[in-house]
Amino acid sequence: MKKLLLSLLLVLAIPGCQIDPEIKKATAGYTEAEHKGRIYVLASPESAENFAKGMEPQLTITKIGYGPGKKTVIFEVDKAGNEYWRIQEFNRRHGKPSDILW
Repeated sequence: MKKLLLSLLLVLAIPGCQIDPEIKKATAGYTEAEHKGRIYVLASPESAENFAKGMEPQLTITKIGYGPGKKTVIFEVDKAGNEYWRIQEFNRRHGKPSDILW
């Protein structure tokens, strides 16, 4: 029984030990900001700066009722296509299963 428990712990711990450098790069500028009851997930420090000045992202994916308290979450889309990783990071930070995409 102890061996089984130890094996399970190792299997669960190993995937979390290393983060793919591409994922790290894709989520490096991850920023959440709340505005008018919506959560915006922004792609970069520049986007966050522009958002603070009142400029919303031009390209987005909107998920109605997706956030905590059924708030709408708006994910910024970038040219590199890293919104998938921002959605995964949002899920991780808010205790949602990582396989939920849309």
